[in-house]
Amino acid sequence: MRRRAEEEAAAAKRALEAQGIPVEEAKAGDISPLLAIEEELLAHPGAYQAIVLSTLPPGLSRWLRLDVHTQAERFGLPVIHVIAQAA
Repeated sequence: MRRRAEEEAAAAKRALEAQGIPVEEAKAGDISPLLAIEEELLAHPGAYQAIVLSTLPPGLSRWLRLDVHTQAERFGLPVIHVIAQAA
């Protein structure tokens, strides 16, 4: 499962860069999105100015059902929530 997550992160990085969006790093984190965010912030204190959270559209997104975008505000950084368009 970890390997697949790392492959997906690398593919997402390539796709964003192909659209002209520079990505410094893409990596797989904990299966819990909030724990993954927390671990990254603790590993690099003061390094981030905001959290960018990308989810699937409502009805498809487990993260939206779990209210991750609102709960991420507890880390004290602005949360920029991007919702993917349905295919």
